[in-house]
Amino acid sequence: MQVIDRTTVLLLANGAVLAAYTHMAKFASAAGAPPLTFALALSGGAAILLCVLGLARRQVSAPNARLVRYGLVAGLLSIALPQALVFAAAPRIGGGIAALAYAFPTPLTFALAVTLGMERATALRTLGLAVACAGAVWLAFARSASIGGEIIWIALAMLAPFAIAGGNIFRARNWPPGATSFDLALAMALGAGLWLGTAICGLTLLAPNSPVLPVQDAGYTYLAAVAVLAAFGWILYFELQKSAGIVTFSQMGYVGAGFGLLAGALLFGESYSAAVWASVSVIATGIVIAEWARRRAAAA
Repeated sequence: MQVIDRTTVLLLANGAVLAAYTHMAKFASAAGAPPLTFALALSGGAAILLCVLGLARRQVSAPNARLVRYGLVAGLLSIALPQALVFAAAPRIGGGIAALAYAFPTPLTFALAVTLGMERATALRTLGLAVACAGAVWLAFARSASIGGEIIWIALAMLAPFAIAGGNIFRARNWPPGATSFDLALAMALGAGLWLGTAICGLTLLAPNSPVLPVQDAGYTYLAAVAVLAAFGWILYFELQKSAGIVTFSQMGYVGAGFGLLAGALLFGESYSAAVWASVSVIATGIVIAEWARRRAAAA
């Protein structure tokens, strides 16, 4: 058995891209770019670049009803809805509770996949996923100075993992025949961009004083940079989904959290408590167990 296979490489690559999004969002916010505008650049901006690239290389497939439906539903469940929920709730409930929203998609996806017969549960893999989830919950609490907020906003934030898990299942069960990773990356990014663009327009109409554009020139640089990164990131996203089962795919958030902390410490001089690093080691242990169980089952 290989020490590291293609699926593991793609899982690590997607985690690294996710970590980069996290740090770029932080810098963009400091430059005055509103979170929803950053999310729009990550999806709609990436869609424009993918469209230009596809047309230049003649890679864009002719749109059909199934591909359009796939993009709209996947874009809503996997990107637009969870981001809107978390971004809206975070200022009111604190970062710790909001971060918990990204701890639960993996166990929820696993439970749905097993129930629907898409994945086979094994004791060792279930243990690994449980350990990784426990580490993610610990990390969310370890990084938060305050846990609290109005119950309605906590409930709304906790809807995000259900949307993400639902999006994972939808994408896995509805991959259009003959569609490539490029086709689906473009479709989902366009769908998410349409939903987020509509939300921003609605917000502007309801609250005309709400900020939409960055207040500093640097903000536009970060928006452009994340659009370029996401254009390639969404292709990697679907390559991972194609290579792995949807449960392995859903562990990307755990990998991204670990890489995000490593980048913060090594590249940006951030410091974290011993509890944070301990929780990351628990997440890593859980992922190693789950992936070892997956590869052992695949080789059997």
